[in-house]
Amino acid sequence: RAAAGFGLRVQVDFFGPVPIVFDFGFPLVKSDRDNTRVFNFAFGASF
Repeated sequence: RAAAGFGLRVQVDFFGPVPIVFDFGFPLVKSDRDNTRVFNFAFGASF
């Protein structure tokens, strides 16, 4: 399986050093049983 996408990290001074994360991905190769998600939102740091 393969996918392509892009993400945006926004750091708002009100929340301190914790970023707001928006990710968009699109499947290039997928299976019929795949649970696809095009948009993802997260609040927190990545490690």
